[in-house]
Amino acid sequence: LCSLMHDLGMLTIPEEILNSAKRLSSKQLQLLRNHPRESQRMVELFGSEFAWMGKVIVQVHERHDGSGYPLNLEGEEIHELARIIGLADTFSAMAHPRADRKALVIYNALNEIIDVRNRKFNPDDIKALLDLENGRERGRVYRLSPPGFRVPAPPELSKASTEELVAALANPNAWWRETAHRLLHERHKQSAAGPLRTLLKESGSAVGRMHALWSLQGLGQMKNADLTLALGDASPRVREHAVRLAEDRLAGQSGVHRNDVVALALQVLHRIDAGPHPIRAGADHGDCAATPEDAAQQRIGIVVVVHGVFRRAADTLRRAG
Repeated sequence: LCSLMHDLGMLTIPEEILNSAKRLSSKQLQLLRNHPRESQRMVELFGSEFAWMGKVIVQVHERHDGSGYPLNLEGEEIHELARIIGLADTFSAMAHPRADRKALVIYNALNEIIDVRNRKFNPDDIKALLDLENGRERGRVYRLSPPGFRVPAPPELSKASTEELVAALANPNAWWRETAHRLLHERHKQSAAGPLRTLLKESGSAVGRMHALWSLQGLGQMKNADLTLALGDASPRVREHAVRLAEDRLAGQSGVHRNDVVALALQVLHRIDAGPHPIRAGADHGDCAATPEDAAQQRIGIVVVVHGVFRRAADTLRRAG
């Protein structure tokens, strides 16, 4: 019953504060942190027999290290029921999205709670609520490593410079590549265009060159010269994506100069016509279909793309006379 009523005081908080995605002012934060007192007041209005409940719910947001509110209690000063509800409420809050943040994955939320650096909760309460021994009877996972091996530090790409993120686009580890690609898109720094063009031109990784191509597109920095370079790439997968990216320009949607569009159309038609398999579902760099059915599906997809781009390129040249 206490767990159901402990946030009753949130009804007194203005909606603009509850739904704010911005950092709260000191006045707004003070108002928010007073809601446990309001919960106690509202519960005690039900009658004197509910006074014990008010004493519990006003302490739910207190913490073991004294960092909670509104009474700044710590350790054993906090009611046992309040400690249990506070721990469960914290986990629930982390596992669900809020206006100012996304939800944490369940195991990340649990990791935050049991982290040895976290002194907000009584360790005995954590052990009582979380089964930390579960799975031990099912064996263990060991890391085999040579003598002297040291586990490398986890990557911190969020602190990487633009140049370092661009270089990571060619990393053999997919997590590095995809995270770097996302961060470049989120930062949206136009200064990345130069390093990206260098990567597109000089990288020995076809996947890296493909990432560079799409990153230039995402930054709005794609030039016809970039597409022309990619259309002549040694990798059929890079050429395939260059054809895909050329389609909007051939449709006249990019605002580039008419002569540049015509030149690009000729390049696309040249790549489609040159040789028996100039653009295909490539098997280079591990990009091999898992089954014959997958390979057939890839070929169908490429044919559809090429057919559409071929039509646009031909229309472009027809309009140009």
